[in-house]
Amino acid sequence: MKLPTEWKQITLGEIFVFNKKSKIKAGEGKKDGKYKFFTSSEIQNKFIDKAIFDGESLIFSTGGNAGVHYCDEKFSATTDCFVLKVDNKIKTKYVYYYLLSNIQILEKGFKGIGLKHLSKEYLKNIKIIFPEDISIQKNIISVLETIDQTKELRKESDLLTNDFVKAIFFEMFGDSIKNSSNWKTEIIDKCGIVSSGLTLNPKRRNESSNLTPYLRVGNVYRNRLDLTEMKEIHISKKEEERYLVKNEDVLVVEGHGNIQEIGRSSVWTSEIKKCAHQNHIIKIRTNKNIVNPYFLSYYLNLYGDHGYFSTKSNTTSGLNTISTNKVRNAQVLLPPIELQNEFSKIIKEIDCLKKYQKEVKVNLENLYENLMQRAFKGETIC
Repeated sequence: MKLPTEWKQITLGEIFVFNKKSKIKAGEGKKDGKYKFFTSSEIQNKFIDKAIFDGESLIFSTGGNAGVHYCDEKFSATTDCFVLKVDNKIKTKYVYYYLLSNIQILEKGFKGIGLKHLSKEYLKNIKIIFPEDISIQKNIISVLETIDQTKELRKESDLLTNDFVKAIFFEMFGDSIKNSSNWKTEIIDKCGIVSSGLTLNPKRRNESSNLTPYLRVGNVYRNRLDLTEMKEIHISKKEEERYLVKNEDVLVVEGHGNIQEIGRSSVWTSEIKKCAHQNHIIKIRTNKNIVNPYFLSYYLNLYGDHGYFSTKSNTTSGLNTISTNKVRNAQVLLPPIELQNEFSKIIKEIDCLKKYQKEVKVNLENLYENLMQRAFKGETIC
């Protein structure tokens, strides 16, 4: 690429000063602590009570997957990280954003058999282009920081929305474990029809006729569905009544290894016209005169710390699971149906807000990527 006027090219080795490697292991990181703790993960989510580095630095993952972090405070890092300073020729955060926008360059440096590693020599030889004018570097940083901050606010807004839903549920129905409002209770089997899904046998997999999308465990989360990756499988016409999901069916995950995720549920809202569900997803078709499907799904998900079934699973072949019978016999609260329906209306309004938030998030990501690509080609973005 032809360099823009007054832009230069340099290798990172000419501007990097490597700190002495840490001897701290990743296992020493905690959920809480005084200082940020960087590991080989692409996400910084651990903390520690001792800091061994200070000041504006870049932190690179050296094992597993490519990752680069920026920090301008006291922090610590594992032995699987390179921690380095950037000289005054280029702003540290400019280098950070440049490498973040060209992460594929770092990815190519991970070599070896088994767990791949990034070498110091490879890192030193990476080339970077930059405007010599510091004020231009600062302008690029400023624009990208603004988008970054907006993305963080978007995340906070999503968390606040989830907290708002929880607050509404507890305000309307009280503590679901203690049944503080003394609501009537009943087993799910008397509130609707509970059924298991289709078994994915070889005959279904090899048949090419009457293919139908089907839901797997990875598509169903707590009060949301992820339909970005759907598989198809053969279902006969006779089986459709049993295995196809209908609007406002409640879907409950039978098992997924992590006990905290057992029994997570969501309501099907007919995103796909004709869709089935596999045998690891239990379907509840509620009697809407008795229980509202949205109330039931939220009740199962918000019960206790990790949902209704997190303490009611069986261990099979090393996996935590629940059975269809366990779902049938689950005892649930039954507030007046009018109150349940009122909760459902609120949830549907919030779901519309979430869809809008998701669109905003996608637009922000696209804007961020576009601005980074333009900025590091020397195009004006300010």
